[in-house]
Amino acid sequence: MTFDFMFAKYKIDVQTIWALKHTFEVQYQMLIPELDFEGKRQSVRPSLKALVHGARDRHGVLDGAMLQNYTFPTGQDGDYDVFISHSHDDKDSAEVLASWLENCCHLRVFLDSYVWRSADGLLLEIDKLHCRKRNGDYIYGRRNYSTSHVHAMLSMAIMDIINKTECCVFIESNNSIDLNRLDNTSRAKTLSPWIYEELSMMRLLPSRGSRREVRYFSSIADSRLHESLEALRIRHSVDLRDFGVLSAQDLLSLYDQGYHGLNSLYHRATNIDFFD
Repeated sequence: MTFDFMFAKYKIDVQTIWALKHTFEVQYQMLIPELDFEGKRQSVRPSLKALVHGARDRHGVLDGAMLQNYTFPTGQDGDYDVFISHSHDDKDSAEVLASWLENCCHLRVFLDSYVWRSADGLLLEIDKLHCRKRNGDYIYGRRNYSTSHVHAMLSMAIMDIINKTECCVFIESNNSIDLNRLDNTSRAKTLSPWIYEELSMMRLLPSRGSRREVRYFSSIADSRLHESLEALRIRHSVDLRDFGVLSAQDLLSLYDQGYHGLNSLYHRATNIDFFD
């Protein structure tokens, strides 16, 4: 048996997420069950230090696939239904949205801080082994080289996840984009290279219809390099014209609906008739 789906992208502001939480708790007299974020982060895995040492062959060359699969796993096709793009400073809002979609709507959510390990941590262990002098100083050129490798792995992992996920949601806030400069063409600016990258990738994927196999529902740290506002700052242009706007009522309509809820959401947003 199959249901129809499409690649779709939406935006939602942080106030809407908290309005959803309040409305649900008042209407149903219950809390949104939280995901076990700390349990996931503390799950038993080999240490990054042990991984970096173990990923080297006899010539000292690191196995990039092993490092990427451990630090930024992307799973199999169809492992996730919804990808959440957000600023590190909006982590609490993103976790509420992820908990709602996973535990109340039976959808599998990709939230990097829940699934991926730290890019900073991986870089640190690589740099300790390959980029540090005996006196403890780091070699500038080698540090740039190691950073480019880890950034490339992270970028490819993000692209893979977005390409395999049918619904992407971007959380709008003053942390993620400059809301004061958001004009009526939905063009804005962001200081985050990761948000710029994710939104650019989403825009490259057109809305499309396809089919999904019925799968059983199952529940599934911060991956990005630290976004420092005290160091280098580069403003990137982002275009949100193709992103639908999610309301609290849209999210409430997904309650306990699984894929049927997503199908209804797509239909309301696009007026496309899906296959029977």
